[in-house]
Amino acid sequence: MSTNIEQIKSLLLSLLPKDGSTVGNLSLKEQLRTQHQLEVTDEAFDAARQSLLAARGVGVEVQRILTRQVLLSSQLLLDLSCRLR
Repeated sequence: MSTNIEQIKSLLLSLLPKDGSTVGNLSLKEQLRTQHQLEVTDEAFDAARQSLLAARGVGVEVQRILTRQVLLSSQLLLDLSCRLR
């Protein structure tokens, strides 16, 4: 059974340890091929992995921007309240 990148990405996420511990690429490939009986090429695996890593980076950057906006807004409110006293 041939798989597409989105299927591989979804399965990769489900195979990652919930406790945040690490797992190697070879182990993940083996699990995809044996436990899920998928025909996963090295190229498809690498593409799915890179896509997940890129998305993680975007998510982190968005989180940083939102956190900075909240901090700036909080500081502005604090400054305004001090001036109103």
